[in-house]
Amino acid sequence: MMLIVSTALLGLVIALALFFVFQTKSKTSGTPTILLVGPSGSGKTSLFNLWTDVEADTVTSVVPNRCENVPLQISEDGEDTDRFTLVDLPGHEKLEHLTWAEFDPSSNVRAVLFVVDAASGQQKIAAAASQLFKLLLRTENHGINVLILANKCDLFNTMSSSRVKTILETEIGAIRSSKQQSVGEAGSDEAEERAWIGLDGKFQFEDLESVVQVLDGSVKLKKTTKWDKWLSGI
Repeated sequence: MMLIVSTALLGLVIALALFFVFQTKSKTSGTPTILLVGPSGSGKTSLFNLWTDVEADTVTSVVPNRCENVPLQISEDGEDTDRFTLVDLPGHEKLEHLTWAEFDPSSNVRAVLFVVDAASGQQKIAAAASQLFKLLLRTENHGINVLILANKCDLFNTMSSSRVKTILETEIGAIRSSKQQSVGEAGSDEAEERAWIGLDGKFQFEDLESVVQVLDGSVKLKKTTKWDKWLSGI
């Protein structure tokens, strides 16, 4: 009798293990989704057009642009090796719900590209940190890596990628501290306030579980080699 029960339990354990392996494989083996996010005017839609050969309207949009089967890598013989779905999301803060909806588990988000205008000045780059902070709350601990694209490096007044990184980290650190101090205030978003990313003390992207990097480039001059290489490694 004990042998029969033990055999049945072993069979159940094996069945459950195979089920979870299959579920994990089915989620990760599907076509990955890559999101283009960032403030309006940063160059997201121009990059979408460059990578997809789709002429989406670069005027501030209110709906996402989506293109499936975009080649991720090009082999030496010129053939595609991998493909992904690219989604260009509106940058206006009132349309943030469209971005958060893309994080549904069924969408298989593999990476997020956060585009900033590196020539827009410190104040505007700092303002983008609020959107980036909310984004990192959703990518952290979910196996979703983030690339911050410091676009428009072709302009004379552009900031270096290291400077953009410093501004964003400093501002996110301030936002994080402010939210911790406001926990419990009336009308606050309790779930967001209690979220904490990074380590205590100075905030740095390197302290996050997800890989977060800042790389410069120029959509206008088609200088996207650094971004292409990053994508091929995800």
